[in-house]
Amino acid sequence: MKEPILHAILLFIGFNAMAQSNSSSAGQLKHAIEAMLPEGEVTADIMEDGGKLSFSIASDGEQIWFYTYAAPQPAYSILDKVSIDLTKNTVTIDSVELAYTGEVGHADYEGGLKNNWQGHRWHAEQPVGPCMRSYGLTIGRLERTGQTFLHIQIPSLDLPLLF
Repeated sequence: MKEPILHAILLFIGFNAMAQSNSSSAGQLKHAIEAMLPEGEVTADIMEDGGKLSFSIASDGEQIWFYTYAAPQPAYSILDKVSIDLTKNTVTIDSVELAYTGEVGHADYEGGLKNNWQGHRWHAEQPVGPCMRSYGLTIGRLERTGQTFLHIQIPSLDLPLLF
């Protein structure tokens, strides 16, 4: 009789520990994203063409979104259609929902950054006829400078920003 009760108690403790671990890692991820994307006005270097993009970052504690100012190219206003849901850990780009794929860093990325960095990535693919369209968002922090790297990838645009 004691053995089934002991098993039930151990199962309960195990599930409870897993739930706490998952909520703790979700809280750490939320904190990391908020640290890399603090609210306020930003002027970012556009790594592809050497230009600048000015925008604001806003948050209500559950979502982060962006507002661009006089984008040098109309395509760069895609940033206005990006939001990060901190509670669901998803990203939306122009109504396409991207799932969190995990932590990334310098060794995992082909984006041309010469500095060591750590960050997070979201990704989705959507079928369009016989083709797949790929969407991605990467956020990282450069170790040496503390700058934030934000890279938006959609079928018609590749927008790497550094600020």
